[in-house]
Parts: sequence; structure tokens; C-alpha cells
Amino acid sequence: VNVTDIAHWSLSHLPIWFFKLLEFTYYGLYGGLIAVLVLAALLRNQQFAVKYVRALLICYAIALVVYSVLPAKGPYSICPIHLSSYPRSLIAFWNQEALVMRARMLWAHNITSAVIAVNPEDYYISLPSLHVALPIIAIWFARPWKRIALFLLSIYVLLLLPSVLLLEWHYLVDFFAGFATAFLAIWLAEKISRAEIKDELLHPAPVSVPASNY
Repeated sequence: VNVTDIAHWSLSHLPIWFFKLLEFTYYGLYGGLIAVLVLAALLRNQQFAVKYVRALLICYAIALVVYSVLPAKGPYSICPIHLSSYPRSLIAFWNQEALVMRARMLWAHNITSAVIAVNPEDYYISLPSLHVALPIIAIWFARPWKRIALFLLSIYVLLLLPSVLLLEWHYLVDFFAGFATAFLAIWLAEKISRAEIKDELLHPAPVSVPASNY
């Protein structure tokens, strides 16, 4: 049994509205990340919000390094019956079809203005899964607000994780890589922040004294 088998079995046995709900959750990830950033900036302080953004950017940097070494796309890219059996009413189908088509054109060096244009919906990285890593970082930084963190964790477990598999965006190994990437990004962000605080304590900024009128 693989991800493709699980996804297509689910598509044939579960209602289409369930997959549209998974799609809404999958594409709504970035709205949740922004919401946590607003909470961090307004309810905590600027340093906490900066540390959160730093962890997200480190996570992306790690993913790009891994992708440059092990470029991999999701299960949809190698599924032989994907285009013929996937519901056309799902946005994911059209996004995945466009990604496969553009990847094949790039591989064949069929370079056109449409192929090389960068679109916000273009996303090739499979390993690690950032739809696993980024929410973990958001939940970690939402921990001062326990109810919000619990709410995010519930959505994450019940809807986001199944959407990553059932919409055929990622393999199971991408899950584990996503967890590892998130923990590494959080650790690096915390370490950099502690180093900055230590440096400020050792080298405080000079205090300007206003000139006397006498």
C-alpha cells in the first residue's frame, strides 16, 4: 500500500465535500501562519515575533538546501492514473497538472515565457513537507496561548495532515523530514536569539546624553 493507493481509495469511498474541506485547510495554512505572527507581535513583543519569522525562514532555507540535493515531487507526479481519475472539481488537480506539465517542459528544455514565469501557486518541493514543518513551528510559538495552540493542533492533526496525503502532495517519508526540519529550525532560531541577547548584554548600545545648555 502506498500514498497513491490510499488517496484513490479514499476518493472512491468518501464524499467530495470532504476533500474540498481538506483543500481549504491545505491552502489555508499560510493564513494560520500570519495569524500566529499577529498574535506574537501584538500579545507578546517584537523580539518574539522576529524569532518566529526567523524560524519560518530557516525552515524554508533548510528545505531549499535539501531540495537542491534531492529534488523530489509529490506522488501525483508519478501516479499513472492521476490525470484520468482525479476529480476535476478540486483545485489541487489543476495545480498538480500544471506543475507536472511545467516540470516536463523544463526537463525537455522547452523554455517559454509561461514556463519560466514564477507564480505564487508554483511549488515543487516534496521532501521535506513544509505543510508539516511550518504548522509545527506555528504551534510551538503559539504555546503561550494554550487554547489557541490546542485549537491549531486539533486542526493540524484532524485535517491538515490527512490533506497532505489524501490530496497526493507528499509521501510518508516527507512527514518525518518535515518534523525534523521544524525541530531543527526552531532550535537554530532559539540559539540565534540567545546569542543576540548575550551579545547585547556584553556589548550594550551607548546611551546618548543630550548636550547641556551651559
